[in-house]
Amino acid sequence: MVQKLFGDRGKYNAKNLVEILKRDLDTSPSPHSLYKRYSITPEGVSVPLMVSGSQNDAIVDINALRGWQNYLKPEDVLWECPQGYHFFHYFHPQEVGRQVIKFWNLSALNSVSSSSPTVSQDKVKLE
Repeated sequence: MVQKLFGDRGKYNAKNLVEILKRDLDTSPSPHSLYKRYSITPEGVSVPLMVSGSQNDAIVDINALRGWQNYLKPEDVLWECPQGYHFFHYFHPQEVGRQVIKFWNLSALNSVSSSSPTVSQDKVKLE
């Protein structure tokens, strides 16, 4: 399980990570755990939505992630990190940060442009 969650990075700390995961099973307040997985039914929301995950996540597989596509509005974003396993946000914080900021900028632009038709899209700089 450690390998599936952390990839090659987990092999150096596998013993410690196994102990942490064991404690998590006993003490986590979340109903979603490695022992029993719950899923959120994909459905649309009225606010801008960003759904993200890793292409090599063994917990939330790529098909579950892509299952959100049918519920996304034009302003929503589905972003797939090419790697990083279940903790892609930890292993690739800069790229995750860039994607979140890009999403926020687009959301702000859509919000402003819908309320003021004179705003130009080139005023928000995106990477």
